[in-house]
Amino acid sequence: MYPHCSLYVEQAFQRKDPIEAYFLAADRLLRCGRDIDNYATVKMPDGTKLYDPVPDTISSKGHKDTEPKSECINIYPNISEKDDESRLFDFAQYLYTSKEYELSAIEFRRLIAYYPSSRYKSQVLIQIYYCFYNREQYIEAIGWGQHILSEMGLNTTEQNHLRVSLSSAFTNISNYENARIYLSRIADSTDGELQDKMLLLESKIFAKEGDWYKSKDILLNIPAESKYVDIASKWASVADEGINLSYKSPTLAGILSIIPGLGYLYDGYYETALMSFAVNGVLIWATYEAYDEGLNGLGTALAMFTFGWYGGNIYGSIVCAEKENRKMQDDLLLRLNVGISF
Repeated sequence: MYPHCSLYVEQAFQRKDPIEAYFLAADRLLRCGRDIDNYATVKMPDGTKLYDPVPDTISSKGHKDTEPKSECINIYPNISEKDDESRLFDFAQYLYTSKEYELSAIEFRRLIAYYPSSRYKSQVLIQIYYCFYNREQYIEAIGWGQHILSEMGLNTTEQNHLRVSLSSAFTNISNYENARIYLSRIADSTDGELQDKMLLLESKIFAKEGDWYKSKDILLNIPAESKYVDIASKWASVADEGINLSYKSPTLAGILSIIPGLGYLYDGYYETALMSFAVNGVLIWATYEAYDEGLNGLGTALAMFTFGWYGGNIYGSIVCAEKENRKMQDDLLLRLNVGISF
């Protein structure tokens, strides 16, 4: 699993208070190498691993407070012209259409360096924005987009399309407040296609917030003649599935785990449930026997040790319930990323 258990425990004690970290450590040792179907995978230099990071919080729902700062874009100093401006632009554009976004951004920036007053300047900066966006570097994309809107004097149509894309970038980093702010700043437009994209994006925001009812209601406003009507229909089907999701109850998982392993069993972690029952059963029995034999010192030591494993069983059951809920939600949200680009 990645991170491996010792690193996981180290990170837990760095980020959490000692009791919570202790519970997380016990929970991880109970789960390690078991119920592999419940985890995503990540490619590492030494092979594919099960991805199981230290959770941010029990009720973590994303980095809603992420607020990228708009940084000044550094324009390179004037360099003597060595290449044909149009050829350089065409080459950068070729890389972009070939989806070589990192190389394309380098060439576009080279063009601005060689030709600070280039006739392609606004187009180049917008393309650099989309290079970051398409590489899912949303923080960097937002910085570029904000600079372009404030400095480049785009026409209304260009501003509207860029604001929709910026709203999408904020949505992708779970900053829904700013996503809605950028949608609200879009000037009135008779562009039906743009309006339909705005509706799709607003629907996606509600979906990511878990409000599938509102997500579906917004899709009903997309007209039948829209080029996006098929996408809206597919998204509405996804919304119906979201409405009918059977979420795990973290509270119930915690209550059930009073009997060691039962919370994990409810969460669908069957192997972990068996291990938790066995480990906690042995520790509780050993603690009882120590006190029964009058070995109070040993009993106290075992009781402290048992407390960590038993607490980890309860805490882990709650965390795993929330992980399963996020996984179900994320699996549906992935299906909203197909068929349209903002």
